[in-house]
Amino acid sequence: MVRPSRSTRSPHKGSEEIQLEPLAARALQHLYRLLLVLYPAEFRREYGEAQVQMFLDSLHSEYRERGMPGAVRLSLEMMMDGIWAALAEQSSVLRQDVRYAWQMMRRSPGLTLAAIVTLALGIGANTAVFSVVHAILLRPFPFDQPERLVMIDSKLDGQEGYTVSYPDYLDYRAGSRGLAASALYVRIGQTLTEPGKAPEQLSALVSSASFLDVLGVKPALGRNFLPEEDIAGNRSIILGHALWQKRFGGDLAIVGKSLILDGRPHTVVGVMSEEFTFSRGEKLYTSLGSWITPGRDPRLGLSDPWDRNNHLGLVMVARLAPGVAPLQVEAELAARAAQLERQYPDSNRGVSAYITALEEFYQGEARPTLRILMGAVVFVLLIAVANVANLQIARAAARRREIAIRLALGAGRGRIVRQLLTENLVLATAGGLAGLLLAWAALPWMTNLLSGTMFRADRVSIDPMVLLFTFAIALGSGVLFGLVPAWTASRSRLAEVLKESGRATAGLGRRRLRGALIVAEVGLALVLLSGAGLMVQSFFNLRGVPLGFETDGVLTGSFVLPERHYPNGDAQRRFVRDLIEGVRALPGVRTAAVTVVAPLSRFQSQTKFKIFGRPLREEPMADYLGGSPDLFRALAIPLVAGRYFNELDKPASSQVIIINDVMAERYFAGRSPLGQKLSIEGYDGWLTIVGVVGSIRQNDLREQPHPQIYRPYAQDPWPYLSVLLKSDRDPQGLAGELRRTIQAIDPDQPVTSVRPLSAAVDDAVRRPLLTASLFAVFAVIALVNAAVGIYGVLSQAVTERTGEIGVRMALGATAGDITRMILRQGGTLVAIGLAVGLAASVALGGLLGSLVFGLSATDLPTLGAIALLLGSVALLACYLPAHRATRVDPMVALRHE
Repeated sequence: MVRPSRSTRSPHKGSEEIQLEPLAARALQHLYRLLLVLYPAEFRREYGEAQVQMFLDSLHSEYRERGMPGAVRLSLEMMMDGIWAALAEQSSVLRQDVRYAWQMMRRSPGLTLAAIVTLALGIGANTAVFSVVHAILLRPFPFDQPERLVMIDSKLDGQEGYTVSYPDYLDYRAGSRGLAASALYVRIGQTLTEPGKAPEQLSALVSSASFLDVLGVKPALGRNFLPEEDIAGNRSIILGHALWQKRFGGDLAIVGKSLILDGRPHTVVGVMSEEFTFSRGEKLYTSLGSWITPGRDPRLGLSDPWDRNNHLGLVMVARLAPGVAPLQVEAELAARAAQLERQYPDSNRGVSAYITALEEFYQGEARPTLRILMGAVVFVLLIAVANVANLQIARAAARRREIAIRLALGAGRGRIVRQLLTENLVLATAGGLAGLLLAWAALPWMTNLLSGTMFRADRVSIDPMVLLFTFAIALGSGVLFGLVPAWTASRSRLAEVLKESGRATAGLGRRRLRGALIVAEVGLALVLLSGAGLMVQSFFNLRGVPLGFETDGVLTGSFVLPERHYPNGDAQRRFVRDLIEGVRALPGVRTAAVTVVAPLSRFQSQTKFKIFGRPLREEPMADYLGGSPDLFRALAIPLVAGRYFNELDKPASSQVIIINDVMAERYFAGRSPLGQKLSIEGYDGWLTIVGVVGSIRQNDLREQPHPQIYRPYAQDPWPYLSVLLKSDRDPQGLAGELRRTIQAIDPDQPVTSVRPLSAAVDDAVRRPLLTASLFAVFAVIALVNAAVGIYGVLSQAVTERTGEIGVRMALGATAGDITRMILRQGGTLVAIGLAVGLAASVALGGLLGSLVFGLSATDLPTLGAIALLLGSVALLACYLPAHRATRVDPMVALRHE
């Protein structure tokens, strides 16, 4: 046994004559006694007091020779010696425990494998979901003090979702003392062209010069935008790190070079770091001066950006002043908005501002889904822990005689508990490593489902924090499922155990504990199965909603017409005409059309409208859509009344519109809307209704169709376009031909998002699909674990009651009697677990309210069906051991006893 002492120093016999300072002496004495905790109990009992006295004697001697500093130095040297010695001692004991644990695990490979697989599924599921939660919710934003960053948007007549007009932004910035700084940005598409390379459509974030300063970040290369670059005509860009690496090979000399965006030269002034991201998928950052220009801006199809009615696209981000709460700033903005409403009643009537924390702005939609998933995987882990705990109780019961012999030979109960806990921790470590591999394998599938639906989904990975989490839950699981079995095993009464025969039996306490674990497994499994049933049914409800349009055989592609090549509506109309003629000539294409807002494209375009001769208290809103004459045929949108657009609807012709049936029923009930006139925001004049078409789900599958207004593209051209091809062929096979057709019209015009229209529907249900899929996987794991747990407990019970069963059968009990006895034992536990699980499912159902569609979160038929399924599987797991019990030979059982 290594002792923490120094042999080169002899204790001073007359140390009682030297008085150390009392406070220092007591402190050093307590520190040394704490050090002894590292040693095994036997060492502390045998050497503890002697070592403390030797330590104090050495301190007194050193104090007499060199004073207090020397005594302190000696104490530190002795404690370091002790620490290293204690660690060496503990390391040796630990190695012995681990070797013995591995030997014991190899003696029962089937049970070991079952435990490792069970833990791997539970830990792997937790690791995979935590990696998503960490990347999206927990990882800090790469900004300075992100908790002080807020987003400011507009309300219109109390309805949220409107962005801030540029003049309102300037007034809000000037009139708020609670904002330390603010900036404006808008996401647009810009075309990058280079000699010898194909043009590329890029997602760009146009921002004011203060944008990066507000966020508190700097470019990794080059500089930030300068204030003068907010002035019209200044064209500077900062490259995103991914674009810099992919397109320019990480060229360090890129700063100062000129790039052609939308046909105009822009100067590269910086490159952002790899960690920086602000919104989804932006590839570069453009100065506001390259975008804000007086007069009509063809890229947005809007009127003058200085017009206060322009509430499309512009977003305000601000940093709160130190010590200022968001509510204070919101009150300031409300007062300023009221002042602007009085000052500009035509444009600002009903306009107000509201604040959203940056964290809520980006994580608000994802947070409920991820919290529910994290709660679900915790249930999976608890079921796994309960299952493994039952396995370990069975193993401990089989080893009662071995443990009793070790206790009888002098092993302390603490030593036995530590050995059994070491075995459990080795088992948990193996399960954790296997779970980590499962999580790593599942991440590509999960990130594919997450892409485009959650902010920072592309940053999901197995990083050090995720590894730490896996390590923590593996060790926690090991302690959780191993502590009770280890403690109960060490509390066995030696005399009783040593008198027992070779067959292990469980006491009443152990049987109750195992029964409680089965009840918990069944209850937790029912909660997970109920959640899975609701999520899966909700997904199919959402997937089956009537779209109002057809997706079969339809290919889509998006593009933006740059202002330099297409500066006005005439140029845009010519391009569209040539495009439709070109794609119609492709083999297999039946119909071709363009639309300014493709279905389910996540781009929401709305307008206020007035009905001629019918003054309304408030101007209602409608989705504002548009397209070429064959749009409705390409999407198979039915004509309810009137006509579709045709080639006669030209710019100089009568201005016409088509409305959907929802709008016709709501505002023209009892009379025909055909021939009625409407006016819309931003257009001076009246538009005549010439047709009524069926309603489509334009923005969100969960929402009922809104009132919808269509205008012919020829009468209201936009630079943002989507082309639709209806074909008898596989749509994906037309992608290359579509690109070549556009390149033949304009070699510098790229096309993006070329895919079947059905992919847009898939994207719309991507998040519900993720939730339903993960819940289904978790539920299957829970169902299998519960069944295995029930089977294992009853099998062990049959083994322990073999003698009793033999006696019963010798006295005349039939196989049916034995089967009913075992089924009654298991069925009681299952029934209690189902009752607990049903109560918990109803209580927790409200948490799923925002995630389900088309049914209640406490849908009783679904809960009843799930309870029946789980009960059936559980009874089958009960029947197998019961059937085995009937095959016991009474003579063999009695002879064994």
